[in-house]
Amino acid sequence: MTANHRKKTNGNEKHRLFKVLDCMSSLLVRDYETALKRLKRYREWEEKDWRETKFYEGIADSIEGIARADKPLFLKGLNRVLEIFKRRNSQLKDIPICTDAVTLFILARERGLDISLDDLPEKLRMFIPRVLVEEG
Repeated sequence: MTANHRKKTNGNEKHRLFKVLDCMSSLLVRDYETALKRLKRYREWEEKDWRETKFYEGIADSIEGIARADKPLFLKGLNRVLEIFKRRNSQLKDIPICTDAVTLFILARERGLDISLDDLPEKLRMFIPRVLVEEG
């Protein structure tokens, strides 16, 4: 891999992250229409760019699921995020926390989606600490 390719790759990754955070910021202020508009622009940009992983696609599906109050779409995206996180962190001895998934889970709850950790496959639940997302 050349230095120019690495530089371009890192630049694209930062740009991708900023675009996703832009979408998520609309969810934080409960502006779901703007979140969907920003997400559409992000996906159009993604189509023109290369896809390194499906990680951001999972986040995008989760964001759309939150914005549309669509539980199945949200869970589809969240499962993808957690599967990739699990694969990337399979070498860790401690149980890692997927902060992206925790954030999305909390945003979905704020949106009013009736979700719980029990909606996720058992093998993926360990990456979202129950104490952070369950009420009570």
